Amino acid sequence: MTDTSATTALDSITGVHHVRLSVTDLGRSRAFYEGVLGLTPAIESEGDASDPAVREDPAQYFGGVIYGVGSQLLGLRPVADGGTAGDGAAFDPATRGLDHVSLQ
Repeated sequence: MTDTSATTALDSITGVHHVRLSVTDLGRSRAFYEGVLGLTPAIESEGDASDPAVREDPAQYFGGVIYGVGSQLLGLRPVADGGTAGDGAAFDPATRGLDHVSLQ
């Protein structure tokens, strides 16, 4: 007997719902996504992204911004420059790079 649970789960994925990136310079990142790619913020934090309490608050969108890209969402989450995770390192939300991808 073969295990089809993984195949069944993969068959139900219809695409990417959203991607969130952790960035160390929100202003510079916004300049790229808005100025170069022409994206318009759909939702943005009212809080000060330099405030650690805002960066930890989901209700403040972690101090970041969310763009609508077609039917997907792209979020930018500001973090202090915690470097990048090395090979085999555990996930750390304070490092820059890919925060997460959500499939639908």
